Formats: sequence, structure tokens, C-alpha cells
Amino acid sequence: IACECPSHLAQLLLQISNFETYSGDCANRSEADAQLHAYLQRVAGTARRLFETALEHVAVAEGLPLTPAVTASSL
Repeated sequence: IACECPSHLAQLLLQISNFETYSGDCANRSEADAQLHAYLQRVAGTARRLFETALEHVAVAEGLPLTPAVTASSL
């Protein structure tokens, strides 16, 4: 791909993954705070999985080899 999409996707994945971890580890001041951070962690996890799939599609389009657990037919 003659664009920066793969790089942007990789950067976004790192940031989302870091936020997912942070949300799970965030100090909770109350039950409501704990519920909010659990929700944020779930949202970040969902977003991470979507961006992982997007990056896999880019890899397939570029003809890059994927690990045996990830194949074009599983996308």
C-alpha cells in the first residue's frame, strides 16, 4: 500500500491496547468508578479487536504472511 494506513493502524493498536490495560489497572474511587473503568476496558478491547482485523486485512492485501492462527479465510 502506497499510503500510511499500516503505520497508522499499528500506532492506533498500540494506543488502544495501552488504554485497555490502563483502564483495567486504573485506581477505583468507588463502585461507580470501577464500573466505568470496566466499561472503558471493554470498549477498548472491542476497538482493539476491530483494528486488529483491519490490520490483518491490510496484511492480506499486501501479501504479507500471517501466522497459522490468522488466515485470509478467517477474516
